[in-house]
Amino acid sequence: MQNLDALSHSLDCSQSEPEASALLPMFPPLAPVPPPPFHPARNTHPQPTRDQATLLAPSSYTQTLSAPEQVRLIRETVQAFAAATRPQEVLQALLSSLKRIHHFTACSVLLREEAGQYEFYAAAQYALSERFLEETIKRLEHEGMLHGLPPVERASLIQSQVVDVLEKRQSHLLPASAEHLEFLLVHPLARYGTCAGVLGIAGEHAEKAPAEQAELLAVLLDAAAAALEHAHLMQAQQRLWEEVHTERQQIEQWKDQFLSTVSHELRTPLTPIKGFTQHLLRRTERKLAEIGSQGSDEQAKQISSIKYEQRSLEIIQSEAEHLERLVNTLLDVSMLQRGKLRVQLHCFDLAELIEQTVRSVQLSAEQHEITLCHMAEKTMLCADRERLRSILGNLLENAMKYSPEGGVVEVSLLARDEEYLVTVSDQGEGIPSEQIEHLFERFHQPISPGAQHVDGIGVSLYHAQAILQLHGGRIWAERHEQEAGVTFAFALPRQLTPPDEQQGSGSAVSSRAS
Repeated sequence: MQNLDALSHSLDCSQSEPEASALLPMFPPLAPVPPPPFHPARNTHPQPTRDQATLLAPSSYTQTLSAPEQVRLIRETVQAFAAATRPQEVLQALLSSLKRIHHFTACSVLLREEAGQYEFYAAAQYALSERFLEETIKRLEHEGMLHGLPPVERASLIQSQVVDVLEKRQSHLLPASAEHLEFLLVHPLARYGTCAGVLGIAGEHAEKAPAEQAELLAVLLDAAAAALEHAHLMQAQQRLWEEVHTERQQIEQWKDQFLSTVSHELRTPLTPIKGFTQHLLRRTERKLAEIGSQGSDEQAKQISSIKYEQRSLEIIQSEAEHLERLVNTLLDVSMLQRGKLRVQLHCFDLAELIEQTVRSVQLSAEQHEITLCHMAEKTMLCADRERLRSILGNLLENAMKYSPEGGVVEVSLLARDEEYLVTVSDQGEGIPSEQIEHLFERFHQPISPGAQHVDGIGVSLYHAQAILQLHGGRIWAERHEQEAGVTFAFALPRQLTPPDEQQGSGSAVSSRAS
């Protein structure tokens, strides 16, 4: 490549050429581009095929447009620029507009990315030879250096070179290929107030453009520069969105791994805590039975002390069961994401399970009263008993969590024709209507209208929905329009296939989360 001084000198010597100065007086005069020696690395790359070039119908004459026609051309070009999302599409639209007023061979862009790598785009009316491309790149590189851009690393440029194919070649209308660059009209491309590249309009023949078309050319080139920057920003935005989507998927995976690890770690101490608590409760029951028939004052004090211990142990047991439900829920969510969640179907009395769960939760609910109402005679069900117990327990604890001032929590069980319906209603702060549809999303934490913030992980309702779907059931929430509070309800089919008695442990159902 000629050095910078030699190229500058050749440009200065070209000012007397009438054709270049008459082409577009508002731009610096253009010098003939001498055949430069090829870069050594360039010879190792194959000659570009015709499919590498943009192929458009050629125009063999210069056309003068009236003022209305110029306005129409600008409007149509700007509309095409607005629809373009890639630099190649901008160049295609620009070339389509330019050939309506003048004959050009190709539009090319040498663009420096923020990382420092150059990209080269070319859109041509017919095939471009290797020589033509090389001369274009060298001239664009020189013009870019005049505007403060660093030299091009040719090896990386070759790897990112793009020549679009716009339509099929019509061999009987088009020349074989563009061989030699005769003139190049250059326009700088700005980004954030500095030069980021150059746009060139190249031709094999230095035809004269009418003077009245100079302003039109300037307008089109300015619009093209803005459109190229817009296309670049859109591509950068798309890359950022893809990166954000990939950083979010990774975070979700980290959350799942964390939940799985923590759940297994918490499960280890839970077993002895529950075991020793139950052992101590049985001891207090035996002590009360031993001294229950005696009535001295000393024994009355002993009974009062033992009952206090019993109450304390029951609270510990209730909280241990609460922690166990949380751990099991986290483990289920982790398995659900991996498609390994399996539910075990056993036959049991649903009303009895609800009563046991209500008693257990009530032990540690000092500010709330839980009432139970069931209107069903036969409530046998074949389902995963422990997971339904976990769902009901989580709904009760959520009802109390969002009722910080206390109050009544109502639980009901109804038997319909084909399903059981369980509802849990509270008198708390309620949930805004716009949040109802998001309640069952993973990690979603409802924001109550009250000032008090409620902490939580946001997986219990997501877990409940997944488990109930595996049973063929459903869950939903309803706001209380006339009074405070919210009602959560879930329905289960009454006729579930019972487990195979020969299997002993019950049947299993598994599914991947949607």
